[in-house]
Amino acid sequence: MEKHLKVLIISESIGIERFGVAQVLLEIIAFCERRDIDFRVICIQVGSLPEGLRNKVKHIPVPDFLLMKNLISRMFRWSPRMKSEIHNEIGNFQPDLIHIHGVFTPIQQAAQRGAASFNIPVLLSPHGMLEPWTWNQHGLTYKILKRLYWDLVLRPRLRQVDYIHAITSLEAKNLRTEFPKTEQILIPNSINLSRIPDVEDHQSLDRSILFFGRIHPKKGVHTLIEAFHLANITGWRLIIAGPVFSQAYLRELNKQIKLLDLGDQVDFIGPVYGDEKYQLMARSWVVVVPSSSEVVGLVNLEAASVRTPTITTNATGLSDWEDGGGILVDADPILLSKAIEIATSWNIDERIQRGIASRSLLESKYSWQSNGPLWEQAYRLVASAKRTDNPDL
Repeated sequence: MEKHLKVLIISESIGIERFGVAQVLLEIIAFCERRDIDFRVICIQVGSLPEGLRNKVKHIPVPDFLLMKNLISRMFRWSPRMKSEIHNEIGNFQPDLIHIHGVFTPIQQAAQRGAASFNIPVLLSPHGMLEPWTWNQHGLTYKILKRLYWDLVLRPRLRQVDYIHAITSLEAKNLRTEFPKTEQILIPNSINLSRIPDVEDHQSLDRSILFFGRIHPKKGVHTLIEAFHLANITGWRLIIAGPVFSQAYLRELNKQIKLLDLGDQVDFIGPVYGDEKYQLMARSWVVVVPSSSEVVGLVNLEAASVRTPTITTNATGLSDWEDGGGILVDADPILLSKAIEIATSWNIDERIQRGIASRSLLESKYSWQSNGPLWEQAYRLVASAKRTDNPDL
């Protein structure tokens, strides 16, 4: 009989209304519950949680001014209670392994220190935070500062993890540069199809192109707006849904829309959650995910779950996406505009068939139903790792 697993999960944030890693974390937790894997979670930001989860999540608060969305804030997102709280949780819960999500905040380093103290094996999931694109934003000074912080402060500690998790083969290749001696586990992001509402209605498809996600430069909204302008199409609307992560970027987008005279064709509708999100995706003709850097953006999977095809970039790691009816392009306005022209030229039958093919690919390669066993195998592999060193703390 296999040992009952206990996993301690460390992350910056968790919450239903949050994006990115926080959503992946909720899926991993839901899988643990289905498989009777015991878990606890430690975060520094906690939003709304599913019923019954609150008592398994420990919140280590940090000052509000450290929650600003920039590298300097992240470097100092620390609490004097952090070390002791993590050590106490490890001692009380006695996990078989610790799964650390993310790399750039002190909580990840503190978790690794705690793991070393108790001789607990660690799995690290960087979630694309070390991809090449992320180093080259905000100018040379920012890049140098971020690189120094990583090389001198974080990497020496995080290189001591036992396994590192890559989401795509491209990320796996990049991670070998930062972690050349660390064993890798490759598991793509996945979606739980049993939690997707039945919202399919081909009779009410809109002539709309949907962007869904954070309003952030990384997500390529500006590229999509330019591509929408360049595309030789008429009678179509561009819907942009999601929370604003940069007011400066939003102002740039509004200037771009005004300059291109697209005010009557582009709508910002703000964040959309729950069943309403899936209804919006199901009504859209196509969802566009124009990210400059991503590791299997969940939006692609969510759209496919309601049989809506997506146009996404090669930078999202979905190298097989066209096998399922989607379209892959580089993050270039001209190439993206051509893809939009192709998608808007589909007749209703082709649009429906591409949506069906997208759902089929999702079921076979990007669902928790297919990939869940890989996570259980990974956790058992990491839990079986025997540490032979206990570095000076």
